[in-house]
Amino acid sequence: MAITKVTSSVLADGSVATATIADDAVTGAKIENAVTIATSVTSPLVDGQNFKINGGQGTDGQVLTSTGSGVAWEEAGGGAVSAVANGADNRIATFSSSTALNGEANLTFTGTAFTAESTGALTTVFSSLQNTANALNLTTTGGVTAGIFLAAPTADHSFGFQTGGTERMRIDSTGEFLVNRTDGFGTGGAAAMFVTGRSDAAIYVTGPNTSGYTLMSFHNGGLNQIGSIKNSSNSAVIYATSSDYRLKENVDYTWDATTRLKQLKPARFNWISDAADTTVDGFLAHEVSSIVPEAIDGVKDATKTSTNCVLNAEGNLYKAGITEAEWTAGKEDSTYESDTSWTASHTQNIYQGIDQSKLVPLLVKTIQELEARITTLENA
Repeated sequence: MAITKVTSSVLADGSVATATIADDAVTGAKIENAVTIATSVTSPLVDGQNFKINGGQGTDGQVLTSTGSGVAWEEAGGGAVSAVANGADNRIATFSSSTALNGEANLTFTGTAFTAESTGALTTVFSSLQNTANALNLTTTGGVTAGIFLAAPTADHSFGFQTGGTERMRIDSTGEFLVNRTDGFGTGGAAAMFVTGRSDAAIYVTGPNTSGYTLMSFHNGGLNQIGSIKNSSNSAVIYATSSDYRLKENVDYTWDATTRLKQLKPARFNWISDAADTTVDGFLAHEVSSIVPEAIDGVKDATKTSTNCVLNAEGNLYKAGITEAEWTAGKEDSTYESDTSWTASHTQNIYQGIDQSKLVPLLVKTIQELEARITTLENA
C-alpha cells in the first residue's frame, strides 16, 4: 500500500514497524503538519548522533528549551534559559553569566563566593560564604568578616572560628582546644585546653549569688568528685579537696609531729624571673619531699628531651615535632613568630611543685604536742 503522507491515522498502534520506514525515506513533505504519537509507544530509541532540531544539534553547553514560539537550542546562561522554576512564579535559580548563579532572596554564586542576603536581620549576619585560604568566611554587608576555617593557615587539619578577621579559637589535629592562641605548649596533645588571657583575666567563672554554689568541679576517671571551688557567702571562695572519712582507712592519731617539723627548713628567697628581686618566704621542694612527700609534686633535677623543636624568644619549648623546613615556612605565613628559633634537640627542666596546705596537719599536731608539754611543766 502506497502512503502519500504520514498522518496520525496512518501511525496507528502497531501498524507501522521501524523496518517499514527506510533511512531518510520519510521527509518533511511526506509528514502531515499535525502528527500525534500515541502514548502507547514503548521503548523509543533516539539516535543522539543524528537527532536534530530545526536542522541542527546545538553546540557544547547549549540546552533544548522553549522560545515561546517553538523549541530551539539556547545557551545555558542566557536567552530563554533564565530560570529554574518551581511553580508559576517561584524562581529558585537564575543564570546571569556562564559562571554566576542567582537565586531567590539575593542568592548568588559567582564561581568564587556564595552570597545570601535579605532585607531582614540576615543581612547583618550572613552576606557571603567564601572559600579563601581554606576558610569559610561569613562576611556582612558592612564588610565585617567572621568565619569557620579548616586547616588554615597550615594544613594541620585544624578547625576553628574567627571574628573580625582574627582567629579566636580552634581545635587542632591533636584534639587540643585553643582559645586566643594558635598552638599548645610542647608536644601536641599534651593537654585538652589552652587559654591565653586578655588584659584582665584568662577565664571568668560566675554563677548565681548562692552560697555553696559550685563554680568548678573536679572528678576522677570514675566520675567521682575529688575537689571543687565553691561560692562562700557571696564574698569568698572555698577550695575543697576530698577529705571524707569514708575514703580513708588506718586512721592514727598517735604519731610524732614535732620531730618531723623540726626537719623542715623554712627559707627566704626571691624568684629568678622577678626583676624586682622581691624576697618571699617558702620552702625548696626537694627539702620537703622526704618529710611530707604528699606535699611535693615531681622529682628533683628532672628533665625532658624533645626533638625537632621550635623555641620561643626566651629559649623555652614552644612546639616539638616540627621539621626545620616546616618552621621556616611557618615563619613566612606567621604560624611562628619571627623571634622563634629551631633546634634538632632541646632539653627542658621539669620543675617540682609544692602544696603547702599539706603541711598544716603537721603544724597543728606539733602545736598540740608542744601544748601538752607546756601543761606538764606548768603542773610539775
